Amino acid sequence: MSEIDQTQEMLARVFPQHGKYAVPGYLEWEYEQSPSGRAIQSNEDDERGRVGHYGLLPQRWMVNGEPVLYALSLNTSVCERARGLGVFSRLARRTIRAARGQNVQALVGVANRESTHGMTVTVGFDLIGPLPVVVYPQAVGSRRRELDLVSGADFLELLDESDWERPNNLGVWRRWGEGELEWRLADPAHEYMFVVDRQLAAVVHRVRRFGLLVAVIVKVFVRCGEVVDLAPFARRVARLTGSAVSLYAGINSGVRLTGPKIPPQFRPSPLNFIVKSLVEGVPASDLVPSEFEFLDFDAY
Repeated sequence: MSEIDQTQEMLARVFPQHGKYAVPGYLEWEYEQSPSGRAIQSNEDDERGRVGHYGLLPQRWMVNGEPVLYALSLNTSVCERARGLGVFSRLARRTIRAARGQNVQALVGVANRESTHGMTVTVGFDLIGPLPVVVYPQAVGSRRRELDLVSGADFLELLDESDWERPNNLGVWRRWGEGELEWRLADPAHEYMFVVDRQLAAVVHRVRRFGLLVAVIVKVFVRCGEVVDLAPFARRVARLTGSAVSLYAGINSGVRLTGPKIPPQFRPSPLNFIVKSLVEGVPASDLVPSEFEFLDFDAY
């Protein structure tokens, strides 16, 4: 069994609730095929096989107009038989040392309830806070123009048009060009839909929760210079996709999240947003992204 297959097999055992690890080739796609670079990773084994893994996935970002390399912290796992033996700390130290050697400037991630303490106390991430989560019921009787459902190729072509480019270079934002978005949308474990109107373009993934179809809006692109209330669009996305509700989580400088937000204690995961600076003298607060949504990490 290859190294990457050993890691995927262990992840499937540690996280049986995540079906993506049961999809053949999933980790090879995620770790080996990104145009931003191969995953930076450390593993630990015992006589029975792989017991620990820590992965960082390089991502290209812009920080106030300057191109910068970040890395997404993901797939952190230690088998039950190896817990309490310092495996997590060793893996984190080795992986972060390697990331610094590749000039990674910052680490970003989303931690669940179980991992937040270890990521902040042991690894030194700053806890930015739980990502906002909003749910919008399906639109009823809307007089607005219906949305367009387009192909992935047409979606990518649309985003190449100049009026979808950012109006300025301020802030910290993801660079989706140079094949990055095409790669991310080729995720072998998830199927996406592509929805557009005059102001917004979104990537949507449908899931079933508690017997209901939910349209998860995993990424929103906004025409340059506009700030748009997400609610009317999200409600129409639910209707277009035959879903009871639309769900959105994250931050995006181009959208306003109106309506009630779901408190962290009522979510399956609090979605704790964490950031760690790898640059001496630069605090994590200076490197926090202005946009961070489901497509920026590996939830869907």
